[in-house]
Amino acid sequence: MAKKVLIIDDDMDFRETSKIVLESKGYQVVEADSGATGLEKIQSEKPDFILLDVMMEEVDTGCKIADDIAALNVDTPVVILSSFADAAKQIFDTSKVPVKEYLQKPLKSDDLLAVVERYI
Repeated sequence: MAKKVLIIDDDMDFRETSKIVLESKGYQVVEADSGATGLEKIQSEKPDFILLDVMMEEVDTGCKIADDIAALNVDTPVVILSSFADAAKQIFDTSKVPVKEYLQKPLKSDDLLAVVERYI
């Protein structure tokens, strides 16, 4: 069975290009365009890996959903995506949220595949 990757990002172009790259390597990709939808997908889809954009149109979405992930006691690896990856590192309490890495956007296809393969 294919490993499942959840992409939570309000940028449709990013989600689509990432989906193409990941599906070309056999991953199943689930998409969410908001934090609320992302949380629903975490619960319903049980992904093996989560890519979470910190800066979405909703205010503090990345921080909110990271807290929600922690509250769910989900042990799914989370990689934070941000145009400000260094600043994002200071926001999250990694003792509560299983954040594995912080990646700078834009993200190259090879880097995306490498990080997913590192954790699933």
